[in-house]
Amino acid sequence: MRLEPEFVNAGGHRIFAVTHYPDTPARLALLFCPPLLHEHVRSYRLFAMLGAALAQHGIATTRFDYVGSGDAEGDGSVLDLDSAETDTHYLLAHLRTRLPDTPVAVMGIRAGALVAHALATRHALPLWLWQPAQSGREWLAETRQREQEERINTRRFPFLRNGRSVPVDTDSLMGFRVGPRLVSTLDARTLPASLDDFVLLDTAERRARHGGRGLTLPPALSDWLQQIDLRAPTCAATLAGVAADMASLAGARA
Repeated sequence: MRLEPEFVNAGGHRIFAVTHYPDTPARLALLFCPPLLHEHVRSYRLFAMLGAALAQHGIATTRFDYVGSGDAEGDGSVLDLDSAETDTHYLLAHLRTRLPDTPVAVMGIRAGALVAHALATRHALPLWLWQPAQSGREWLAETRQREQEERINTRRFPFLRNGRSVPVDTDSLMGFRVGPRLVSTLDARTLPASLDDFVLLDTAERRARHGGRGLTLPPALSDWLQQIDLRAPTCAATLAGVAADMASLAGARA
């Protein structure tokens, strides 16, 4: 496997991207559309390890930071779903330049599913969804609720036991700067209820709602939204198993 970090030009901004290339010619290139805000940060190591595991099966993967997030240019005020979708068009073109003879699929992770679906629809790409957020509005409401819970968590903020409170910043969410455009574009985006052609990677319960399609994620890989311990010795083996299943499913759908 070869790991290549780089900055990709995206209409005047630079996007930071990392691609895992297999040692043999890639049979598939999978573009990860990452989640948003704190979920993006919490997912870094998980999907870095998944990319490395998929490379062992001949699948190249590219993960990146949207403009206004992570190591890409721009601050959080410029991040919204429309600009994120624009970023994916540049990444797709870049990936096709690097791997011109390799078919490309796109995988949306959590709220990144809303971005991935738009890209897949526009370019007729196979769509994979990892624990997708069905609605931007619902995801935003859940995240706001999570923040409220964290603000009164005395384990996180011991000084709350003395009657003090955590100041509220209406321009941030879960510690990340949030502009009005992100809120408005999240409010406007949902995955179609009639979405048929996709691969779902999720818990058994959520897969059952979609007719059992896709792959079931084990608890070690589906509980990362709450607390995931990637230091556990079983995690690498668990990821390797999921990567092997993904590779088999990709071959069956080719």
